Amino acid sequence: MVQPVTKKNLNILFLTYHFPKDNEPGAFRPWITAKLLKQSGFNITVITSGVHYMTGENIRPNKSLITEEFVDGIRILKTWAPTNYRRNILWRLTNYLCFAIMVCIASLVKTKNVDKILAGTDPFFVLPVVFILSIVKKAQFVLDERDLYPETAIYLGVISDGKIAAALKKIARLIRKKASGIIAATPGIFDHLIKEGLPEEKLFLMYNADPFINRFEYESKIEIKKLINKKFIVGYFGGLGRFHDIFTLLKAGKLMENDHDIGIIIVGNGEQRKDYQAICEEQKINNVFFFNSVARNEARALIKQIDIGVHLFRGGEFARIALGSKIFDYIGMGTPVLFCGEGNTRDLLNESGAGLSVSPSDPESLADLIQQIKKDPQELDNLSRSAIAWYEKNITVLLQADILCRAIER
Repeated sequence: MVQPVTKKNLNILFLTYHFPKDNEPGAFRPWITAKLLKQSGFNITVITSGVHYMTGENIRPNKSLITEEFVDGIRILKTWAPTNYRRNILWRLTNYLCFAIMVCIASLVKTKNVDKILAGTDPFFVLPVVFILSIVKKAQFVLDERDLYPETAIYLGVISDGKIAAALKKIARLIRKKASGIIAATPGIFDHLIKEGLPEEKLFLMYNADPFINRFEYESKIEIKKLINKKFIVGYFGGLGRFHDIFTLLKAGKLMENDHDIGIIIVGNGEQRKDYQAICEEQKINNVFFFNSVARNEARALIKQIDIGVHLFRGGEFARIALGSKIFDYIGMGTPVLFCGEGNTRDLLNESGAGLSVSPSDPESLADLIQQIKKDPQELDNLSRSAIAWYEKNITVLLQADILCRAIER
C-alpha cells in the first residue's frame, strides 16, 4: 500500500476513453493510474467509454446511458457509445465524438466537487472538453500524453498533414499550455513537448509499466508448447492495427519454416487480424498461430511460457518515440525481447540489457537473430536476468505514485 502523500483528500475527475481492469484485455495504464492515485489518498471518479476499445462490445453493467460502479474504492462511470467502432474510420470518429459529448454530460450531471481533472489525450476530441470542464468546474487539469495527437493520426494515415492537421496541432498546443501538468509516456514524447516550448518543470515522465506486476503469480491452463507442438516459442502480444509491423513478423516466420522447433504465437485483436491470417493461409506460413486477446493476467501467464517476446514498429520519425506497454510486460516477466525498430524502444533495451534490436521492416535480420539466440541459452538467461534487475529497480509502486502525485499537486 502506498502511503498517502497528499495534504488533503483531493477529488480527481479522471477522463479516459479506455479503462480495462485486470480481468479485461487491453492497455493497463489508465487502471494502474487510478489505482496508484487511490492508494495515494485521492478520491477518484473515472469517466470512460462503455464500449471496450479492443472488442467493440458493450461493457456497461446495465442499459443506462451512464452507469455507475465501484471497484477497489474507485468510482467508475461508463457512458453509452456505438458498438463495433473499428468497422471503419467514419464509425470510429463517430464513436470518439459520442464519447466527448457523453463526457460533458456525465461530468456535469454525475460529479460535483472536483479539485483536479486528469485526462488521457486520446481521442483528440476530449481535449477541448477537458479545457471547457476545467472552466466550468473551476479546476486545473493535467494531461496524460499516452500518444501525441494529431501526430499519431497523421503517422497512421488517418488524416493528411495539411491545413486540418495544422489546426489540430495548434489546438493541442494551446490546451497543453493551459495544463497545470503533463505526464509523458515516453522520453520521445517528453522531448517533443520540450521542443514545443513547454517548461520542463510541468512535464513528468511515467513509463507505460505496471509496478504491481508479480511474475510468480500468473498461471494459465493453456500449455502453449503442447498446444502448438513447438519447442521454442516466439510471442507477440498486442494490437493488430496499423501501428505495429506484423507483416515483418509473418515474413520472418516464412523464412524460418524449415526450423520445425520454432513457433510464433500472435495474441491480440485488431482491424488487420483477418488480413494477417489470410496471408498465412495464402503463403502457407504454418509456424504462426493466432490467439484472441485475453485478460492481462492471462496474457502474462502466456508470456511466462514463451522464450522470446517480439515487438515491431514501422520506420519513421514518429515510431521512434513510441514505447509499447507490452515491452514492459516482457521485461517485468523476465522474458527476453527482440525488437524491430529504432528510437525509444531500442534505447530502453540497450539501457536495461533486456533485449536485442534489428532495423525496422527487416524480416531477414529478425529471423537470423531468432535462430541465433535459440542456439544460445546462456544469452537468453543473461537477457532475462538483466530484464528482472532493471524492472525491480526502476518500476516500483513508490516511484510511479510519486510521479503521479507531483503531477497532480503541482
